[in-house]
Amino acid sequence: MVYFMAKYEQRLKARKLRGGGKSIKWIAKHLGVSSGSVCLWCRDVELTPKQIESIKVAQIAAGYAGRMKGATMHKQRRLDSIQHFQKEGQKDIGRLSKRDLFLLGLGVYAGEGYKYGNRAGVTNSDPAIVHLMLRWFREICFVHDEEFVCEVGINELHKDRVQEVERYWSKLTCIPHKNFIKTSLKRVKNKKVYENRENYFGVLAVRIRKSANLEYKILGWLHGALTQ
Repeated sequence: MVYFMAKYEQRLKARKLRGGGKSIKWIAKHLGVSSGSVCLWCRDVELTPKQIESIKVAQIAAGYAGRMKGATMHKQRRLDSIQHFQKEGQKDIGRLSKRDLFLLGLGVYAGEGYKYGNRAGVTNSDPAIVHLMLRWFREICFVHDEEFVCEVGINELHKDRVQEVERYWSKLTCIPHKNFIKTSLKRVKNKKVYENRENYFGVLAVRIRKSANLEYKILGWLHGALTQ
């Protein structure tokens, strides 16, 4: 008897809530019963057009919120995974020996370095790659800072940030600003919109003065590595 009384009370509450314009799903969750039960109890409760529209809007908003929550969770899992493997990578690699640095830099040069024009150098937009290659030039190739010539290349939409970008690369490379030649502004047909405009620093080309012999030497190293 108590069970049936409780069910009867829930039915009355469900009908009242439905008459007030609440959705079946919301009522079921609120009362702790199944959606099927609420549908059965409220099948003859008529809603006004305004109430129906309000429920539709709420359902759309709830669906969007659910998708956003799912996307946020997915993004966080991805970031956690990247961070985990970065830590694992640091552990696996350990401290680079001089030979490790020699071969690593040579591998990067094979992909990103100059292999023409009788001048050694490298071009990249990744600060970590630029930092590594400058270390390689300094420690493996014995290049002095005054021998470096730097040129920044940026989208013309950022021409108002030229000085800021040049300062960024000068600080990162520890190469004085006097070693930088005029920044190259790249013209593009499609006007790209940068979400984080202040985080865009273009591309840095690092060349080495009078480095024909160094270029030949590096190409010789590459030949030796690739013909094993």
